[in-house]
Amino acid sequence: MFKKLSRMLAILAAAVLMMTAAPAGCPAQAEETITGDTFLSQIIGTYLPLFEGATLNHEYDHYWHDYAAAVVGASTADDVVAYVKSSINAPGYGEQATEPNFYCGFIDDVTAITFGGEDGKTVTYTMADGSSATYTYAFVRDGAARGTYGEYEMAMDGYLYQAQEENVGVFQYLLMFPDTPATTYHLEFRYGDTEENVENLLEGPYAYWVGSAIESSALSEENEDTLQSVISLFVVENLASMTNDETAAQRAKLVGTWDCDFSAFPEYGSAQMYIVLSADGEGKTYADFTGTGDPALTAEYTFFAFDADETDGKDAGTYIAMNPAAETVTPGAYEIVEAEDKTALVFTSNEGVITYILRNE
Repeated sequence: MFKKLSRMLAILAAAVLMMTAAPAGCPAQAEETITGDTFLSQIIGTYLPLFEGATLNHEYDHYWHDYAAAVVGASTADDVVAYVKSSINAPGYGEQATEPNFYCGFIDDVTAITFGGEDGKTVTYTMADGSSATYTYAFVRDGAARGTYGEYEMAMDGYLYQAQEENVGVFQYLLMFPDTPATTYHLEFRYGDTEENVENLLEGPYAYWVGSAIESSALSEENEDTLQSVISLFVVENLASMTNDETAAQRAKLVGTWDCDFSAFPEYGSAQMYIVLSADGEGKTYADFTGTGDPALTAEYTFFAFDADETDGKDAGTYIAMNPAAETVTPGAYEIVEAEDKTALVFTSNEGVITYILRNE
């Protein structure tokens, strides 16, 4: 949904800039194939609306601004943020829809949704008055919410479930889209009274509505890691096509070939890793954790940077890396420091801190 609404990046560098590399001795694990029968088991927990009451709260405005500024430049960041927020914060849906913008809160007086049981198929809807209703869902089929806006065909593939209880109105059907906290830090879904209505994206009683949710625990995280991740994901997915000369100027100071400083990680022995950050915003990571002396390309990505205070005497600010192939975005912070006749690029994220040394070429 993040991409469709707009139409119109145990260590930041090791976990993101390297992306696919694994330390020696760590066997690759096959990804579990998610199906409609198993999807709900991946999202067990309690969820609150993602935007209003969460990411749109004023205390998170600096994340929106800085991530947007990293992508489109500080001069237009505020205006662009206002635009992207409006695309998911329409005041209504159905007959009150304000197309082409979407309402992304919960509907029918729901304030929280809990996926419970061993398989997540026991779903509890908590209402504004404190009451709740619990239903058990069974997988029906792969489904999709579809609609046509002008000449644009819109489709959101997902999994369709049906409540086993009868006559439960708007909760009879549940259409879940593939997002999970482990992949995109949030959920997207629609519930409705009939299959036709729940899959009709732009017409009918649920027109221009896609519910978006975040785990309730995310709002109490000390470092606000999930909130930072989901906001940066939304911003980058919607604004990556709007990069400009200001974007290029902001990330120019990071351009170069940087060798990973493994002195803080003696357990990696003779490992080698370096990153190449180009003026066009493209980055590549080369790594060798087996000691062959021949680092191989392990990841390609796009990077963004923004220094919010250029008067503080520091080359430091927000850093975002986007891996288009994996559709992942990871935010963090960077600082460039001079020490012992070397230029160091220090990345900090929720995974830790890692340092790269500028290669003199």
